[in-house]
Amino acid sequence: MLAADADGSGGLSGSEFASFLGGIEEPPYLKEYFGGLLADGKGYGDLPWVFQVAFVGLACRCQDLGMGDGCCASDGAEVPLAGLAPPVNTTNSTDSANSTEPTGVEKGYRADLCAQVAYSLDKAVDTPSPTPPPTASPTNSPTAGPTASPAGTTASPVAAPGKAKAGPSPGAVLRVTGSTADRSSSDGIVYYVNAEDVTEKVQENKVLVDLGAGLASLAADALP
Repeated sequence: MLAADADGSGGLSGSEFASFLGGIEEPPYLKEYFGGLLADGKGYGDLPWVFQVAFVGLACRCQDLGMGDGCCASDGAEVPLAGLAPPVNTTNSTDSANSTEPTGVEKGYRADLCAQVAYSLDKAVDTPSPTPPPTASPTNSPTAGPTASPAGTTASPVAAPGKAKAGPSPGAVLRVTGSTADRSSSDGIVYYVNAEDVTEKVQENKVLVDLGAGLASLAADALP
């Protein structure tokens, strides 16, 4: 911002303020935005209103900095640069007269300046969405089996993956994933049992028994 003060007046005029915005290099999307907005000799009058409002508000802070009541008159209004320069001769020095440490008012103004510029950028310029990371390379693992059947339905048998071998059929293979409902309890309560319970605790539930009976009934209906 200090470098944009082309005439060394200690403040940024409207054209210098536009030059400051046009000189922003990072992040790249701001450079691209102002590069297009201020191309072909365009200047302060071509800035969106939010920047012009910020300029006027910051310029009139000159009164708080002791620059006089008429310091932000429209013809000569400038955004003050008070308090932005780095301190000089403050290290190992006992001469406070040579120190340029910002005053409390200047520190407050500096914070307001940064906040106003940041707010204007946020309102006027759309922040690009982050690029999603590349997806992981596909693996050679087989596709996972089907999820559990909804409550109230029984699991459907799934054939074993892979090519069928020649010779006698190995029979149907039942795979249970997730959980399923067991409605055969004598107390009338519906219990949900997981795959391990269904396949390894056959005596404690009737899921496989009921499924087998259902399949037998379907097979009998399908036969002539």
